[in-house]
Amino acid sequence: MCVIAGPAAKRAEAQGFGKCRTTFSITRSMFSDAQLAALRTATVNKAMVTKRANGDVDVPARAVVAATRFTAHDLSDLTLSYRHGDWFIVD
Repeated sequence: MCVIAGPAAKRAEAQGFGKCRTTFSITRSMFSDAQLAALRTATVNKAMVTKRANGDVDVPARAVVAATRFTAHDLSDLTLSYRHGDWFIVD
């Protein structure tokens, strides 16, 4: 996860949130077992995704379709960027 979230994780670390490996384990513990299982099979409603002119993609939390209910507090909106052949969370 820290690789995928690399750009955003580096920004958060610079803002004083700590290293990704530490903060990710805290974030993971905020989800129930049912929510974690649902995320493994979750999909994204592409109609709710916005592509920016620079190629980045904005994915609102409400676009996540999963077997378990998530609130806006559980998931947040994010921006993905395609870099060096892989997608990364940048915001």
